[in-house]
Formats: sequence, C-alpha cells, structure tokens
Amino acid sequence: MVTSEFYSEDYYERGLETGKSNYQNYRWIPELTVPFAMSLIDFLEINREHSVLEIGCAKGFLVKGFRWLHRRAWGVDISTYAVENCDPEVKRYIFHTEECCRVLAGEHYDWCIGKDVWEHNDVPVLKELLLTIPARNLFSIIPLAENGKYNAFANELDASHIIRENAEWWRNFFAECNWKETFFAYKLDGMKEAYRHTPKAHLFITHERI
Repeated sequence: MVTSEFYSEDYYERGLETGKSNYQNYRWIPELTVPFAMSLIDFLEINREHSVLEIGCAKGFLVKGFRWLHRRAWGVDISTYAVENCDPEVKRYIFHTEECCRVLAGEHYDWCIGKDVWEHNDVPVLKELLLTIPARNLFSIIPLAENGKYNAFANELDASHIIRENAEWWRNFFAECNWKETFFAYKLDGMKEAYRHTPKAHLFITHERI
C-alpha cells in the first residue's frame, strides 16, 4: 500500500527525475484546466446549484477551474504537500483526507469526481471508499490495462499506480460497491486528448448511487 508520504514534493515537482511519477513542475495551466472543467460541466450537466466533490484533487486546479466557471466545488487529497501548497485562490475549499470527514461532515454532493485516482488504492481500501462517498452521482476517469500492463505507457510512469485492470473488471467492481452504471466510453471529447490515438487508454464512466 502506498502511504500519504509518497505524494511529496518529489512526486509533483520532480516526478520524472525521481521515478515517482510523470509529473514535472506541477502547476496551474488555465488553457488546459478551464476547458476541461467546462467539458465536464457540459457532459455532466452541472448547473450553478449543484455541488461537486473531487477526490484526489492534488493542488486543487480542477476545483479552481470549476470555481472560475461559477460552480460549487470542493476537493480532498491524501497528500500533505499538495494540500499545503494548493492554489491560493481555492485554499479554503481544499482539505486533507484526514480532516475532510470532520470538515465536510453531513455534506452530500450532487457529483463526485474521481479523475486518475482510484487506481492508486489497494482494492479493499478502494471498496470501502466507494461504499462511503457522500454523493448521488459519480464520474470517473481510469487508466486501463491488459495482462498487468497499462494500455498507455505513460500510465506506467507513476510508481503509486496499484490497480491494473480492464474495463469489465472496473464495471463489475463499481457494481459491487453499490453504484449503478449510467454511461461508459473509451473516449470523450475535450478529455485526455493526448491519448486519443491509444486504444482503450482510459475508461470514462458515470454512476448513480443505488
């Protein structure tokens, strides 16, 4: 199991040098993040009254994108480094995983976003998390694998990736965690465009709570 200490400054700022990740100088790039947030808003039909929780938000850049577009968004992350160095504009909306239960107690969200995050967990830990997410709907982007190797080589560069499974495994797993599938695809416009020519690089999938 990967501990929270793994997601340090080296992970985000010098990932390629240290062999921890494919991140390098992880920073706010509005020309990428804002269009991505808008694509999510359009696809998921997130209106201004909806609430959004991003799990695995890192420095909060997607939360900032949502906030720039006048959506009510919050984020949580396991990395102390990422939370302490989150974007100043959204600092009050970003929480460490250890404190989120206290800070966000009693909240219930219209959408939970899990982008490139579920694969970092051991299966039992992930199952417990998915069973307890306080949201009505779930949107996930997950790197896909076959025979223990990711279909897109770039996903092999993150040393904290644990789960390497195909789409059917993930679809069955969500069902076991009491989520009803409402959509799935291997490509979505405006999302992960760099992988567009890699077959089944990622799974894009939505669920509603059973």
